[in-house]
Amino acid sequence: QEEELEHVRLEVTQSQDMLRRLTLTVADKRTELLEIKDECDDRVQRTYALQNQAEETMEQTNILKAQTLLQEEELYNQRDELQQSTRDLQLERDQLQENKRQLEANRLELEA
Repeated sequence: QEEELEHVRLEVTQSQDMLRRLTLTVADKRTELLEIKDECDDRVQRTYALQNQAEETMEQTNILKAQTLLQEEELYNQRDELQQSTRDLQLERDQLQENKRQLEANRLELEA
């Protein structure tokens, strides 16, 4: 009976040792999992930050596109106005040249 008791004590001791090792292993694995979770949380936060930044960039891009279109339209309008002004000035120049020619003809007629 003493032998059996000793054998049971040995098994209990071995079981306790195994339980301690398993407890340490579980604690280590829990620590690893918490570190992985923290890393995942950090990545999620960085992803959200990048997503927000991308959305802001898209908004800014859309604003710049709209501004560019407005400026382009304004430039086309200015070009059209300049072309019309150029045509008006050419007509005025042609009229002045005709007047000059007429005056020269009148002068020559008066001198004759």
